[in-house]
Amino acid sequence: MYTVITNQIDHMIDRIENCEVLTDPWPHMFIPEVIRPDDYRTFTEFEQAEHLTCVKDELSERDEYSLGFDSVSDTVVRLYNKRMNKLFHVIADKFGLARIEQDISPTINFWKDTHKLLIDDIHIDAFHDTKLCISAMIYLPKDLEQKDYGTLLYEYSGTDLNSHALKDPECDIYHQSNPEHLDKWTLKRRIPFLPNSMFITVNNPNSWHQAPTNIKEGDVRKSCMIRWKV
Repeated sequence: MYTVITNQIDHMIDRIENCEVLTDPWPHMFIPEVIRPDDYRTFTEFEQAEHLTCVKDELSERDEYSLGFDSVSDTVVRLYNKRMNKLFHVIADKFGLARIEQDISPTINFWKDTHKLLIDDIHIDAFHDTKLCISAMIYLPKDLEQKDYGTLLYEYSGTDLNSHALKDPECDIYHQSNPEHLDKWTLKRRIPFLPNSMFITVNNPNSWHQAPTNIKEGDVRKSCMIRWKV
């Protein structure tokens, strides 16, 4: 799978550089045709790929396939890290982030979600081990049947996050909606869950979003999350 991913980077960079950053309700990007057409099927059928290990996340009821380094040559890994670092800096430049000098390698996870998915809160991607994170999620449906399964973007319309949201002690910002005050968030946009498209976000105090809660029983929503933690 490493070679397949590495071979997409120039194509991804070209697609990203030719798309604009959207600002409503907060900065994000939506890039169509982000994977080379000849390789898209390999991504949608990732269960058959090498170097992926599946773990059932019981907290979310999600099947997560993680990219590991077992049985991968150092040469392949070095090229992969070099190319993924280049992709990171292209995205960081698009979002106008301050120049980051260090090399940044991402984590990559392929996800299979069903109607049992337990991640249903409105939240911000806040992490204990970093303040800055870029998330690039590749949507992997086979056709247009699941176009309504995209990520929901929200705007906080309240005036008291202390009452309306929750925060882990290790985090600097409020990052999870209080279930008793969901009326304080306004749905602004649903990103269409279209084949071969990428949704990119940079976590910030306004980037409230939600995973789909409308997955039909019997459906499987596939995606690939590439995440750079700085």
